[in-house]
Amino acid sequence: MATSGDDPKKKKQDGKLVSRQDHERDYLAKTTGKSLAEIEKAIKAVGPSREKVLQYLKGK
Repeated sequence: MATSGDDPKKKKQDGKLVSRQDHERDYLAKTTGKSLAEIEKAIKAVGPSREKVLQYLKGK
C-alpha cells in the first residue's frame, strides 16, 4: 500500500508544506540558523506552509 509520501501526485504539495517530523525541523534549523524552538513557534504561528514559515523566520 502506497503512503502519501509515495504518491507522485502528492509530491508537489508535500514540497510546499513543513511537517513536524524531526528531519524537516532539523533541515529548517540548519538552513535558517534558528533553534528548534523557534522553528516550532513559527509553524504554530503561521501554519505548515514552508513559504510562510521561512518568511516568519526571516522577519525575526
